[in-house]
Amino acid sequence: MTQKTKNIITGCAVAATVILITALCLATFNYNGSDECKAAVIEIEGETDNRYITEKEVLQHLNNCRLNPVGKIFDSINCRTIEQAVLTYEPVRTAECYKTSKGEIHIRITERQPLVRIITAAESYFIDTDRRRMSILPNIRQKILTAEGSIGENTAKTQIADFAEWLQTNDYWRERIKKMTVRSDRNVILYQQTSDTRIMLGKLTDYKRKLKRLRLFLQASDEMQIKSYKELDVSIDGQVIGRN
Repeated sequence: MTQKTKNIITGCAVAATVILITALCLATFNYNGSDECKAAVIEIEGETDNRYITEKEVLQHLNNCRLNPVGKIFDSINCRTIEQAVLTYEPVRTAECYKTSKGEIHIRITERQPLVRIITAAESYFIDTDRRRMSILPNIRQKILTAEGSIGENTAKTQIADFAEWLQTNDYWRERIKKMTVRSDRNVILYQQTSDTRIMLGKLTDYKRKLKRLRLFLQASDEMQIKSYKELDVSIDGQVIGRN
């Protein structure tokens, strides 16, 4: 057999292989739009340990909206309508819906993230990272700041949320402060997770400078002496006052 003949045979074999692979791909992925939707695949983005809603809950919400796509004619399914319906489920922050060549509907969502829990005499709710009000959900496991007392919703979305957001970024105070009380005179008391000593912050202004001053004081002081104080007052400019 000549080299030329070998090259021709090899070329034909390669071409046949390419044609076969292409045919298989078309058979596998080319889904007929007049067929029924095979499945709805829910993808919840984010860390698994912190998720508080499930794929089953999202599908149940679609069932309640009569928009579960499974079993419906593929071409009749409106992805935009499904996205809008998923967004009406309160825990959902964003939703993206698209069709695949396998005859499936994929729905990719992100969850709303609570930033601070507000507790007043009349109600309790979350403010999320987008500064929106959010109902209390039992499955939320994240440890976040709790703010109690005389707090209007506008204050919760602005001053309290600003403080909670800053707290999450502060390596020193993030694990120490878990609760705050806003009194009727607008003065704030902070409660530490690592100590029974209350922090009298005063008004919720200039808190970064106040807490920096307190951190320097704590780091330079004797631990037993600090534990003897019931209160540490930083509301007076330039001072840290310990009270037994």
